[in-house]
Amino acid sequence: NGFIENDLPVSSDAALSFLMTGTGCDFQRSLGIPANWQSAVENLKQAQVRQIDVGKVTFTKSDSTKQVRYFDNIASFGLSGAVDRCIENSRPPAFLKGTPLFLWATIKTVLTHPNQAVKFQIDDGPEQQIQTRLGLLANGRYFGGAMLAAPEAELDNGMLDLLMLKEISLAKFLWHLPKIYKGTHLKIPEVFFQKVRRFTASSTEQIILDIDGESPGYLKATFEVLPKILKLII
Repeated sequence: NGFIENDLPVSSDAALSFLMTGTGCDFQRSLGIPANWQSAVENLKQAQVRQIDVGKVTFTKSDSTKQVRYFDNIASFGLSGAVDRCIENSRPPAFLKGTPLFLWATIKTVLTHPNQAVKFQIDDGPEQQIQTRLGLLANGRYFGGAMLAAPEAELDNGMLDLLMLKEISLAKFLWHLPKIYKGTHLKIPEVFFQKVRRFTASSTEQIILDIDGESPGYLKATFEVLPKILKLII
């Protein structure tokens, strides 16, 4: 956002690099960038250019208008969006940062966050329906402060990894939560998993989005992949 415009880089010669200073710093984990900024700077001295995919979300704003955002890591809906709002609107203890902060907000939010009815379409397939607490479209592998949410995701395969938690009880969610941090949750019966190029989701309920750690809007939303349009120096 600011680097990609109309589904293309603002300059064909431009390449992007970064030092992570966010709350979760999840994208750097998929890239193997050191968490320590001094080490990350040293890493840049011998970095190479890699072309990666970018995700695109066309979503609904609070005033019912449409907006487009791009993401390099993960876009999701449901519980994750509510967790974002919890972090934005709460005053957690000052010592909670990074992974502990996201874990605190996740547990606090899930206690009152229900399964919600979502209609969805994968690529050009038929419309389907699911009761879900959480759905995500992953380009990178980590989100939510070190959760290995999409262990099979690749940044340059022209696909997004779709995961949705099928109707799952609160007790089961909390029981399986450690598996999401380890990336061993794909075999859980309540996990719907598929690689997609395009995904559209809607609901009669208000379901909050999370796009790379921000919550700018709601479903209805369409998620797409733009293959290898971003030059990344890593």
